[in-house]
Amino acid sequence: MTNSKLSINKTFTTKNIIFYLSFIYCLITFSINITLLFKNIYYFDIKFLNLENLSSLSYEQLKHNYNYLINFLYSTTYNFKMPYFISSKEGTTHFFEVRNVIQNMNLGMFIFLPITIYNFAKKYKQKEFKFIRNFSVISLIIPFVLTIPILINFNFTFKIFHKILFNNNYWLFDPIKDPVINVLPETFFFHEGIFILSIFLLYSLLFFMIYSMNLKKNEKK
Repeated sequence: MTNSKLSINKTFTTKNIIFYLSFIYCLITFSINITLLFKNIYYFDIKFLNLENLSSLSYEQLKHNYNYLINFLYSTTYNFKMPYFISSKEGTTHFFEVRNVIQNMNLGMFIFLPITIYNFAKKYKQKEFKFIRNFSVISLIIPFVLTIPILINFNFTFKIFHKILFNNNYWLFDPIKDPVINVLPETFFFHEGIFILSIFLLYSLLFFMIYSMNLKKNEKK
């Protein structure tokens, strides 16, 4: 019982909490960036969701427009003009706000990634492999917790997500003023969310494999 308490106290030190929070931050940021840059999800949805019929644009034109949006999110330009869609002042502002969120998250990596790498290397060198197991558990818990509200009511979860990130309703596009919303349906964002959660599961599997391999190596010695 005493050893169990000591183990828990050792796990939940201030340094370890900072380490695990930094790890979670990096995990989320990596997952979001991978998903955004993996444009094939949208390419698939163009056909799967019949977006050509909804917009009267060709497959290539829709790809071109989506590529423009993603490239904009990773740019520093002050100009925003989609090749095939008009955009209202509010709609344009929202795209700039989305870009700010992503770029601020990526800037945070300059703080949290070094913390994660330093502590990872330190603990690995000291053969404290339990932290890798904890990484695996964290990577599994996050998608499990997030999957519940997504599957129960994605529309509600989607709205809450936007209300947390943005202090206005500019994300509620009017299809007449911002027709791009017709080719960015909620189902597409649902697919993006599922992809992010899948990445977390892959992380969990990867860390568990690393933990198991190192545990076996240590036992042989």
